[in-house]
Amino acid sequence: MPPLSASSLVAEGGFSFVYRVSHVSGEYAPKQIILQSPEIERDAERERTLHESYCAEHPNLLPLVSSISRHPSPSGLPYALLLFLFHPRSLASLLCAAPSSRTCSRSRPPTPPPSPDTPR
Repeated sequence: MPPLSASSLVAEGGFSFVYRVSHVSGEYAPKQIILQSPEIERDAERERTLHESYCAEHPNLLPLVSSISRHPSPSGLPYALLLFLFHPRSLASLLCAAPSSRTCSRSRPPTPPPSPDTPR
């Protein structure tokens, strides 16, 4: 198997990290979830199930390429790894680019109505 090349940390949350990884077959975004409690482990399993079950039917879910769970990791803490295809744009930029985006229209200043003196 050709080597993977981790290029950067993309996002970091309370219990997870998302990286950008390059491979000859494409770019991926592995999400490492640190399983510090049974609740976080259940949440990770729910997230995996959600992406496996609904991503083909829902345009706003990333397709899950693969997933694994390791107990324990080299650091001693158990973790789960969800593997997604990497998308170079943020969710906010995709939402703002959508033709029927109501989300971003709220963040833009309202367009003033034309004055009565303006020709149409």
